[in-house]
Amino acid sequence: MRLGGKHVSEIIAEDIQKLVSNEVMESRVLDYKMEIGDDSKEFMADITSFANTDGGVILYGIEERKEDGKNTGIPAQIVGIEKGKADFIQQKIENMLRDNVDPRLPNVIAHPIDVSGRTVLAIGVPRSLFAPHMVRKDSKFYARNSISKFPMDTHQIRQAMLQSVGWEKEADNFRRSRIMDMMAGKIAYLRQKERATFLHIVPLGTNRPLINLREYTTELAHKFKPYQYSGCNQTFNLDGYLIWPGSPGESYVQFYRNGATEFCTATLFYETEYKRGQIALDGMGVEFFVVRSAKEYLGYCERLGVEPPFAMFLSIVGAKGHITGQHVVNAFNQRALPASGLIEENEIMFPPVIVETPDMDLPALFRMTFDMLWQAAGRDGSPHYKEDGSWGLSLK
Repeated sequence: MRLGGKHVSEIIAEDIQKLVSNEVMESRVLDYKMEIGDDSKEFMADITSFANTDGGVILYGIEERKEDGKNTGIPAQIVGIEKGKADFIQQKIENMLRDNVDPRLPNVIAHPIDVSGRTVLAIGVPRSLFAPHMVRKDSKFYARNSISKFPMDTHQIRQAMLQSVGWEKEADNFRRSRIMDMMAGKIAYLRQKERATFLHIVPLGTNRPLINLREYTTELAHKFKPYQYSGCNQTFNLDGYLIWPGSPGESYVQFYRNGATEFCTATLFYETEYKRGQIALDGMGVEFFVVRSAKEYLGYCERLGVEPPFAMFLSIVGAKGHITGQHVVNAFNQRALPASGLIEENEIMFPPVIVETPDMDLPALFRMTFDMLWQAAGRDGSPHYKEDGSWGLSLK
């Protein structure tokens, strides 16, 4: 949902004027419309064609140049939509999406822009993880090519249905290959590779533009610190941009040019005080590490120009042994009782957590993952959730 590198909510009058003055043609991710008519089928076809392809932006209130009575896809002038109708139209869009699209399409954004007294309505449509979406009025699925929408044929519908599964599989293969490289000694950023906790965040989908990380190095170094480190070195490498202690240490953060990020730490393992050489995993620390890292990423992904959906993978190498934490008794008590267990598996690669919007409740999203971790140690689930379902830990 970006136009000229800007999120749809950041588009201003000057951006619209430049599109018209520079005669920027419609594309796979940009469409011009003079008005929103009463034909909800046509409108829903426009919206779903973007969601079923790569997402994009529709600008209402832009008249196109015509040749032989047909639109050319080149903007001619800004005419605006009916004054004072922006709020009404936004509500109308929400109602049409609810009633006319299957499955329901979330996260469509309507952003009104005042351009010299005329209102242009920018509709941001995300690439959907749940594609393909069908328009109920004609029971058709639409996609988009370079300049227009078209109804999908049977083969294209089948491919779209398999698409999200392929995205997740590709992301999981990436996560697994990275961990295997670490265990094989091909990645030497940790002092010891036998015990480590990873969080991989991978943007889902194809045709993701590569990021010029040179533009963000100062910000990345300031925003992201390897777990339990306050100051670190930064360097470019073949994969992208690395933040680490400068020699094999206990944590690092690796940014990739496609927006994927690898958070890794070995600080969550420690020798127990009961028996020399006995290793325990800080289960409370695992949850804190995951939620904090994911929150930092989601707070910065828009700045990088990386949009959802994302797959987030927790992986633990060397997990076999004791796990410790603190049990939350009720909604008013935190960390009241110790919790522990014994994990029999040495490597645990958890299934993906899918993030559709940056403002999602991360502790709630990861609850099943954290439950699986503690269930591997014979517990009912994570001890760090209160009776009311809220997460009992604090990132402060």
